[in-house]
Amino acid sequence: MKSKQDTVLCPWPGGPAAAAPQHPLCQMCAVVDRVPPESALAADGLPPAVRMPLRAGVRLFEQGTVAQAVYVVQSGIVKETLRDDDSGECIARLVMRGGVAGIGGLSGPHPHSGHVIHPGYACRIPMARFEKVLAEHPDALPRLYADGRQAIADADRIIGQMCHGPARARLARALLYLRSTLAPGEALRLKRADLAQLMALNPTSVARLLAEFRRDGLLEQQGRYCVAVDAARLRELAHAEA
Repeated sequence: MKSKQDTVLCPWPGGPAAAAPQHPLCQMCAVVDRVPPESALAADGLPPAVRMPLRAGVRLFEQGTVAQAVYVVQSGIVKETLRDDDSGECIARLVMRGGVAGIGGLSGPHPHSGHVIHPGYACRIPMARFEKVLAEHPDALPRLYADGRQAIADADRIIGQMCHGPARARLARALLYLRSTLAPGEALRLKRADLAQLMALNPTSVARLLAEFRRDGLLEQQGRYCVAVDAARLRELAHAEA
């Protein structure tokens, strides 16, 4: 195992950049430690936009419901899942730093459910405030279009890189991708069920693969957290078995 400083971050090609500029919508958020009650209103009579913690396991929105807000992810990871009558839920996209979770609910009911899988922070923008911004600042539309394109790219990356090929290669790609937006030295919260959904495998197979990777020195794990990876070897594995 190489030193953590040498191995923590190494984005999978096509993955997000190590740093993302602040989203324009984040500029309207107040810093709070919880979402205010629905009855809370700002000075302009609209629900306030707030910067809120993303706690692992929290469900932000549900598939088929009317969108109440969008979430600009500043740190952490949100998975958007799609219900399947045969296999339960599958991951449709992962939303990381700079991405907007819940953007699919702008044109109708949420097509996905949103769950936090790695803790962080997000700006929660209520729909009424979001619509006001678009009405008063049409120059924000290009950014909205870019967010929509990013959502499609996120889904395409999962289909193209995580759901096909040998299982060891899939796990190598998933680890590199998930680590790519974390701060240097930040531990990645791993959950077998999330990885299984991401890679279209069963949790038992994922547990076996994680054990193999630990034994081979490809990752260092403490409880549910991956504290370091050998990024160079994972890259070789991801490419060699593609």
